[in-house]
Amino acid sequence: LELLRANARISLASLARNVRFSKSAVKYRLDRLVEVGAIKSFFALVDSQVYGLKLSVVFDLTVEPQVIQDVAMHLAKYPEVVRVYELTTTPQLHVHVLFRDQEAMEKFMRSKLYTLTGIKEVNTGMIIKRYKTDLTLQI
Repeated sequence: LELLRANARISLASLARNVRFSKSAVKYRLDRLVEVGAIKSFFALVDSQVYGLKLSVVFDLTVEPQVIQDVAMHLAKYPEVVRVYELTTTPQLHVHVLFRDQEAMEKFMRSKLYTLTGIKEVNTGMIIKRYKTDLTLQI
């Protein structure tokens, strides 16, 4: 798993050499890890700014308790929303969204976010600099 975390594109042959197993044994183990849900997916981490998504915004939402899941699931359907977390504290939802510009953010807020029933408060913050982006699990 450490080798896959460092390079999800590593070949089975290279992976097998590194862990000193046969290729078929490594493939079997990988398939099992995917099957049981230990590995959720293999992906490439893309720099959103390359695609013109230069505005990275977090919305902290206070939501009526009875509709938290509905609001979260609704927000998760929007392509510009990249992460939705339910928290144990107020605000209860933390939503990370990527935009091309301020105008796109305003349009999202007015036509999508503010139309959802049950949101009591919206706090907005712009990410100005990333110091760490690590989507992997330390094992």
